[in-house]
Amino acid sequence: MSDTDSAEKKVFVIGGQQLRVRTQATLKSATVTWLKPSAQIEVDANSRTEADNYVWWHHSRGWSAEKSIDGTEINMTEAQAAPPATKQTKEAVGVKPEEHTAFQVGNEQVRVRTQPSLSGMHVKWLAPGTIIQVVPTSRTEASGYVWWQHADGWSAEKKIDGSEVNLFEPGTVKIDPAAASKTAKPGAASVPLGPDGLPDVNQLPLLNSLFQRLPVDQDKIRWWQYYGNNVYAFNLWTQGKYWYKYCQALHGGLDFGNSNDKGVLIYAGVEGTYNKLDTKYTRPNGQWVTVGDYTIIYGHLINPRPFNPGDAIHPDTIMGEIDLGGQNHLHLEVRYMNKWIVNPQLYMTQDMRDWITKKFPPSAKYFYQDSGWNQWQTPMDQPVLVLGGPVIGPLGKH
Repeated sequence: MSDTDSAEKKVFVIGGQQLRVRTQATLKSATVTWLKPSAQIEVDANSRTEADNYVWWHHSRGWSAEKSIDGTEINMTEAQAAPPATKQTKEAVGVKPEEHTAFQVGNEQVRVRTQPSLSGMHVKWLAPGTIIQVVPTSRTEASGYVWWQHADGWSAEKKIDGSEVNLFEPGTVKIDPAAASKTAKPGAASVPLGPDGLPDVNQLPLLNSLFQRLPVDQDKIRWWQYYGNNVYAFNLWTQGKYWYKYCQALHGGLDFGNSNDKGVLIYAGVEGTYNKLDTKYTRPNGQWVTVGDYTIIYGHLINPRPFNPGDAIHPDTIMGEIDLGGQNHLHLEVRYMNKWIVNPQLYMTQDMRDWITKKFPPSAKYFYQDSGWNQWQTPMDQPVLVLGGPVIGPLGKH
């Protein structure tokens, strides 16, 4: 028997987002295929490799990243095999282990996280009435809750003190048909919608972690425009230039400006998949990248780098250059579910946000206000925008 045959088997469960398979244990290697959410893969137990700040495992299709080394990003979790739950083994240890094989979501949707902790990244929501199969021996107590692992990640059964219960034995709770209306419909959003029909930004996936670097080097960012209630966008509209009609007359992205330097490179900053090259929306060129339910748009580029749809994009991938003498800036836009436009700063690390606000202090220079309008005056309190929705903000107040 070979060493490989005798090696201990390890099985991982892919989380709520598809996972890339690469030819080597590095972000710079080519993408072979994608693993579907909730799929299980068996890896070589001796293949664990740390590279490019990720932990990698080798399997029959190639290499996949389990998680970031610092634990802030988790792509798959190890499935724990249940030991034989025989009467003899239970009596031998003198206790009866608490084991479950399935739970049913009650009348309130339940969050799925990447880890058994309130600090684990949000993956998706489980709708009322959903039945999930759990790893029988995965029960974990953390952050004041009892957690169980399943195909999509980890969910909290209940508070340890019993004051809150989210998951029940299948068939023991009556599901109110009206409960489903409290949850976003399939294909609409993976987070709950508020009374205004907008997703709750505090519960969107990949907050603070989508961008792993700024798309323009800090020393090349000469001027700036913030997202949302933007003075520049307001002035354009009053001049009859309805460029921002698609984003409710507010500014739909961040502008990284440079009117001085030639050949300023634009980097992806994210780990994703190439979508398309657009030559109309953000002329002269716009590069579109997909990351899960997000579309990231890099607008006003020259010398766009050539890609094919489906090509792997990593944070240091060069997308093109700033259009010096033309637009003189990168317009960075983030769309969610192809229905909403969200503030890119929500998806940057705190260090990135701190650098931006120190370099370009928020003020009335950037955020519009007058005697009848004083909302949305700071970078992080800007609204979610509806793609193609009606005019809002100071231009829509009347």
